[in-house]
Amino acid sequence: MKNIVGSLIIVAILFMALIAEATDFLAAQEATTRGDDWVQTTAADFEAGTSQGVQVTREGDGELGLAAGETMGVFTSTVGIAAFPFNAVGAHWSADVPPNAQLTVAVRVSSDGVAWSPWQDIVEEGQDGGFYGENLITTEGGRYLQYRLTMQAGTPSLSPNLSEITLTYIDSTVGPGWAEAKTAAQGEIPAQGVPQPSIIPRSGWGANESYMTWPSEYHPVRKIIVHHTVTQNYDPDPPSTIRAIYYYHAVTLGWGDIGYNYLVDWQGNIYEGRYGGLDAVGRHVHGPMVEGCGIYAYNCGSIGISAIGTYGNTGDSIGPPQALLDAITNLAAWESSRSLLNPNESSYFVDMITQNFAGHRDYNQTACPGDYLYAELPYLRDRIWQRIQANEVYLPLITKSYSPLAPTPTPTSTPTETGTPEPTSTATLTATTTPTGTPTTTPTYTFTPTSTATPTVTTTLTSTPTATATYTSTPISTVTATATTTPTSIPTETPTYTSTPTSTATPTLTTAPTSTSTPTSTATPTATPTPTPTNTPTPTSSPTQTPCDELIRNGDFETTGDWTTWIPGPTSRPAAYSNAEVWTGSWAMRLGITDQSDIESYSSIYQEVTIPEDAVSATLSFWYYPLCQDTVEYDWQGVAIFDPDWSQPPLAWAMPKACSDSQTWTYRTFDLTAYKGQTIILYFNVKNDGLDNLKTAMYLDDVSVQICQP
Repeated sequence: MKNIVGSLIIVAILFMALIAEATDFLAAQEATTRGDDWVQTTAADFEAGTSQGVQVTREGDGELGLAAGETMGVFTSTVGIAAFPFNAVGAHWSADVPPNAQLTVAVRVSSDGVAWSPWQDIVEEGQDGGFYGENLITTEGGRYLQYRLTMQAGTPSLSPNLSEITLTYIDSTVGPGWAEAKTAAQGEIPAQGVPQPSIIPRSGWGANESYMTWPSEYHPVRKIIVHHTVTQNYDPDPPSTIRAIYYYHAVTLGWGDIGYNYLVDWQGNIYEGRYGGLDAVGRHVHGPMVEGCGIYAYNCGSIGISAIGTYGNTGDSIGPPQALLDAITNLAAWESSRSLLNPNESSYFVDMITQNFAGHRDYNQTACPGDYLYAELPYLRDRIWQRIQANEVYLPLITKSYSPLAPTPTPTSTPTETGTPEPTSTATLTATTTPTGTPTTTPTYTFTPTSTATPTVTTTLTSTPTATATYTSTPISTVTATATTTPTSIPTETPTYTSTPTSTATPTLTTAPTSTSTPTSTATPTATPTPTPTNTPTPTSSPTQTPCDELIRNGDFETTGDWTTWIPGPTSRPAAYSNAEVWTGSWAMRLGITDQSDIESYSSIYQEVTIPEDAVSATLSFWYYPLCQDTVEYDWQGVAIFDPDWSQPPLAWAMPKACSDSQTWTYRTFDLTAYKGQTIILYFNVKNDGLDNLKTAMYLDDVSVQICQP
């Protein structure tokens, strides 16, 4: 008996030891983020630095400004020493920046005070009379830090003045690593529509919830806004970077939580950001303050998805990896599906019309989400729409435009129409909605197979339509309609998508409400609405489409020798028609150097187009086949948008400068809708620097600008 008791005691002791060991292990994995500030605010602080064209004044405790008579100057601080090793640095400052003046901040870091990182610009945002950096400078084992100010003024008497700057250094290295975070990810969750993709919860990346002091507020999602974090590319430890961003947003800036709703790393892992779950309001974009929204209004009704990395507008930028684009597609398709958003639509939001799936720069004066990622948004919109269609989300329920031109509904008449179609073997879709702008709950929908159908369409008009009215949801109606879906064809190489859905169950409301599902039943109100029934259904009717026109001339390059449509740039290595590589037809355009000797040259072609003022959409698309031997990337291939007088830098890069050697035909699109009412130059360009006989070229085919008008 004593032996049994003794054995039990030993087992109990061993069990308790195992529990203690496991507890210690879990405690070791608990995220511990710490941060501290290096503050420069006094005249003595600033006098310790070096300057050219900048002076220290005794205003207040001390200020930095341009020296008398100067319009430009640079100030470099003394070196700051951190109290502990850090892996991220952020900056915020107080300054007065007059009109036509500019103040930019750059930061560099070092582990030993001898070898320094390159200067990295801080991406500026304004906040409550001060300024802060959108981005963190990430590093490994940093101990020393330094900042540099560049000041410019339109006139010497209107100098920018800086009174205080704080560099916050952060150590977020203790916590779940990448492998641990991945194991914490939820699996894909089935849904009525697009399934929820796998998401790593806050606990999975090590959110210290004691920092979360911002109570959740909820608004139905009407917009999806894409960002980038402007941090290290191909980040080896994304959870650590997210913890640093969380600390900076929640503690340093005093927001009480991380601003993004979701973050996505370069391998396609999705991380939960803002606390509170679905429809929780984040803080990822600035805008007006309006009643009913406790934060900047563009955040109420939007979610922010931030790509971890730097995807344009700085020297260390890269193109977004495909896994990252795939993850954004899956995440945005799920959010669009559950919120009934059409990613290819634009709608009225707060105080302007914006695309339902857009970039940060569409709301604020910022380069975010970077030229490279921003250029992928048209491609992502179409992929998101394809994923929605593939998961049987019924298109009549997808939210339509919120147009500022839409009048307040005023009941005037109630036309009723019935019709008896021929028997079909398709599907019955029943939907009942009330046009209240944004649904407060997810509308329900049912899908019932049937071999025959005798639908009755009863439509209650709630307003007098005008030629420009766009309704925010389906008018009050109960519809039992036959829907036929025609699958889109997908090319064998890079998919070419269309932003107009091919499902014939998608109604388009223009001048008069028209049911375009099968069978077709049309009620056409006049000035005094009078129902005009069409009792002969068309079982295979297609959706009403906005008419589209092609603006590019000789975009397939089959009219060889024509240099009136495409203008070649003057260079010793000019562009030429070629049949060496073609996408379709017999001819393409070659830019750059293939067989000739390598010399410095800018091989280009361009064509002028005018985007109509009333364009609903304007899309540039083209196929290109790149070759590049210059691994240092002094050469490039690129596509720019210019003003017709060429007097300004490019308005945008439809394909940012890069030196790709993929030697495969690649499809690319760029949204030109922002240039409505303007004449622009589409400029296709290849640069060779003439060094080391390393040649760069690009073949171009099927260039198109599709303009769709009402």
